[in-house]
Amino acid sequence: MEKRGVVIQQMFEDSPSLSASIKPPPSKSGSVKKETRRFPLSLMSLSTTTGMSQGTDLAKSSESVAGLLRRKKSIKRQSTASASTPNKMGPTAALAMFGHKLTAFEHNEIKDYSAIYCLGLNAQKLNPGPNPSKDTDVYDDEDHFYKVVPRDHIAYRFEVVDKPILGKGTFGQVVKAYDHKIHKYVALKLVRNERIYLKQSREELRILQNLKRQDADGIYNVVIINEFFMFRNHMCISFELLGMNLYQVLKRNNYRGIGMTRILPIAKCVLKCLELLFRNRIIHCDLKPENIMLKKNGDFTSVKVGDFGSSCYEQQQVYHYIQSRYYRAPEVILGMRYGPAIDMWSFGCVLGELSIGLPIFVGADEEDQLAAIEEVLGEVPPSIRNKCRPKTRSGRRRKNRGPPGSKSLNSIIAGDDLFKDLVKVVLDWDPLCRPTPLEIQEHQWFNRRANHITISPSPSSSIH
Repeated sequence: MEKRGVVIQQMFEDSPSLSASIKPPPSKSGSVKKETRRFPLSLMSLSTTTGMSQGTDLAKSSESVAGLLRRKKSIKRQSTASASTPNKMGPTAALAMFGHKLTAFEHNEIKDYSAIYCLGLNAQKLNPGPNPSKDTDVYDDEDHFYKVVPRDHIAYRFEVVDKPILGKGTFGQVVKAYDHKIHKYVALKLVRNERIYLKQSREELRILQNLKRQDADGIYNVVIINEFFMFRNHMCISFELLGMNLYQVLKRNNYRGIGMTRILPIAKCVLKCLELLFRNRIIHCDLKPENIMLKKNGDFTSVKVGDFGSSCYEQQQVYHYIQSRYYRAPEVILGMRYGPAIDMWSFGCVLGELSIGLPIFVGADEEDQLAAIEEVLGEVPPSIRNKCRPKTRSGRRRKNRGPPGSKSLNSIIAGDDLFKDLVKVVLDWDPLCRPTPLEIQEHQWFNRRANHITISPSPSSSIH
């Protein structure tokens, strides 16, 4: 899909700069919009079937009934054709045939697109007025998230499915959509329409583009980004569509542990991703079960890491408030300078959670989170606390917390002694003492398990 005002950037293009390729749309465009689909409804199938119903006189036609049926089947095949022969039309033709089903806003907006793949004709469209400079706000909610409308289009190419929301966070939301150009379902991230989030999305794109160049064969388990573009004042990023995330897996399993034979391949896949990040001095900053997805539902032998919306290069730290609280490293809570070691802390928390089904450190706020960690790992060492912000040295803790060290790590996680030792090694107070992704793979738990357990997808379980 191409647009004069809205640029879609292929990820392997050698553009002079990422920021130059991300241009806000002209004032005609508003906010991001999605489409829901029960089945693909391409413009070619729409235009051809319309032509048949309106322009064909069956009584006078020389075509036989069998011929018409063959033609109909041919049209249906075209609507699901390969990406090499995409179904599309120009904006003038689209307006001529379907303009009566589009809003006045879309009549202006569509002219900026040279290739039209989808119009969202079956959607309950939002109906802004015709004034492009004033009507774009109708597409955003009060928090500047894009209002997702099932079965509507995004950028006249993607069709949002009926139950579209795959995830929602601080930076935006991810929806399932059908890409009518390449004839595939994708995960479409719609970034909030605010300057700070647009800025961070550009950093996310820079990081993902760098990682994709280094991982052409996909061996490092980083989610694959397809392309990105601006639509109605929202940054939109198209990703490969993956299976359930690990939080959904645990929820479906009634928040019980999933067992060592499943945890092992998951751990290896995540460490492979962290290897690549560590090599590039990139910090993910939000590693948690929600951001680790099965490549295919039911197959626990392969996962990928996604959501790099909070990620940064170590030397370009921007935010102090990072990482979801239950997976937040002590140095982040204490206001110290952080590095890739915070991802290893989160990794240890994820492993512990996978073993029991619930987070191992649960705090109501940052102060309580630190108290929850101290309750298990003992008091913050003086060498670490002396480096923290003064306001975090109060020593206050929740009344329902036991004293530091009153619980043991072995008592709150499941698994054999080697697994528990692995988690303990990763959850070190001192970030300089935590192992790197490569170093931790030398732990005996990986070696013993690899030699004695055959890993295969589990066929029968409540997890599928």
